[in-house]
Amino acid sequence: MNVTVFAETAGELLLGENHIHFVIEDFSSATNIQGYAGTRLNSQHVCTSVDDLVEIHKRRYQLKDNALELFLLDGRTFLFAFNTQKDRKAVHEELARHNLPNLVDTNHLDRVQKQWLDGAINNFEYLTQLNKMAGRSFNDLMQYPVFPFILSQYDGENLDLQDVKVFRDLEKPIAVQDRSKEQHYVARYQYLKEEYDRNRGSQRPLSMVPEPYHYGSHYSNSGIVLHFLVRLPPFTMMHLKFQDNNFDIADRTFHCLQTTWQLSSSQSTTDFKELIPEFFFLPDMLVNEQGFELGVRQNGERVHHVALPPWCRNDPRLFVLIHRQALESDYVTRNLHQWIDLVFGFKQKGKSAISAVNVFHPATYFGVNVEAIQDATQKLALQTMIKTYGQTPQQLFKNPHPQKSVRATFGERVVPGPLAEISGLKWGTYVGSPALQEPLVVSRHKYQTLIGSFVVLPSGDVCGIGTSETLIYRLSKSKAKSVQVGMLATLSWNHADNLIRIRQQKNGTVLNLLRHDFHDKVASQWQRIASDNLPVT
Repeated sequence: MNVTVFAETAGELLLGENHIHFVIEDFSSATNIQGYAGTRLNSQHVCTSVDDLVEIHKRRYQLKDNALELFLLDGRTFLFAFNTQKDRKAVHEELARHNLPNLVDTNHLDRVQKQWLDGAINNFEYLTQLNKMAGRSFNDLMQYPVFPFILSQYDGENLDLQDVKVFRDLEKPIAVQDRSKEQHYVARYQYLKEEYDRNRGSQRPLSMVPEPYHYGSHYSNSGIVLHFLVRLPPFTMMHLKFQDNNFDIADRTFHCLQTTWQLSSSQSTTDFKELIPEFFFLPDMLVNEQGFELGVRQNGERVHHVALPPWCRNDPRLFVLIHRQALESDYVTRNLHQWIDLVFGFKQKGKSAISAVNVFHPATYFGVNVEAIQDATQKLALQTMIKTYGQTPQQLFKNPHPQKSVRATFGERVVPGPLAEISGLKWGTYVGSPALQEPLVVSRHKYQTLIGSFVVLPSGDVCGIGTSETLIYRLSKSKAKSVQVGMLATLSWNHADNLIRIRQQKNGTVLNLLRHDFHDKVASQWQRIASDNLPVT
């Protein structure tokens, strides 16, 4: 079965000498769902070269260890769920026997952790990698990547990213940010434990006498993902399907960040949402660009765009930029390891989870044996729980995650921040950044045309070229064995007459090389280097 956020498509996976084929069983239904994403399927099978495989990950699907996720060079991913673990093993071993030139090592948790601790990757990149290694996938709404709520202040005109009070407590689960609520969940766990102990010897199914837990729902599931992405097609259509072709009640629809935070952190005993990665890079999710009729709340307010904090001027792009910096702030960097302990680490289950008030319904954990239940009704009930409650990520760490130290930044000047409303907001690191020293200018050159990019040649020289140009040059070595570049010509395209032209550097002569169709996309990504040949970059 090929699993995407849009559909579960049954079919047959075929491995050839050079290609992987997935043959779809019911093409009409698959096309219907895939069309939500604008995907065009011109045949009843999908084919890709094995040489394009970059990563292969073993995955769980609906709490069964029976899936594989394939990552390709072009950025596409495929999640395949097999009937049995034995089938998955056979496919994985067969792929391992191929010579896969672009395959990278995916067993590198220690290396990625060290990169984060050393500052080689930032918090966003580290969380992305942890999600991938813990089995979270953009192809599966029930195992969608999970990111933490970062801020606790969404209602003020100003925000100080240097004040710890504006951040959530990363040591505590989202549901108990208000310490007064903690006893409610502790009491629930104790009551369920007593019930479980009384009925342990009855041999009753898990779905009837579950093991004790603090929370009956989860911080991440398909409903939460669709709740956040309701304004963004194709997730809108998926949300409608999830809600029997209706939008949710207006007051329950994602309409205000302040309300979402209050419900998740204190006001609700059934709502414990954490965030999804899009909150840190996709402002489009906050805008009702399509004008969907999302209903009218009880106070008469029509639900439209998401109401954002005053400190971001109600601007979605500004909110995402500020939110991303909050994720990379000193406070979050120093305390992120504590949230990792809860979600990916040693506080995920066992005695440490009980002490941390971090135990979820047992149907959200790997190891639930549906097949052991004989009663058909109870079996269906448990299967439904697994599909809707949410799924806890795979545990990556058995011991406390090390804390990252925040190093002082040298070379930055003390200057006013980009926004008056936000204290502690930093300028980016780029040439001309107000936070850095004035750049040393070593050369000035005036170009007659707009520069699209700068190219660093093997010799160390830097060339500026237009947006629709590339260089043709020859490499050679001098007697001193230094690399010499013999510049020959520039290749250009996207002219009004659709001609591709070569301009010789020596005398400026322009030659018409060939004509291309108006709709053709010209790319310059092929390179060939030989000792006596011309490399074209």
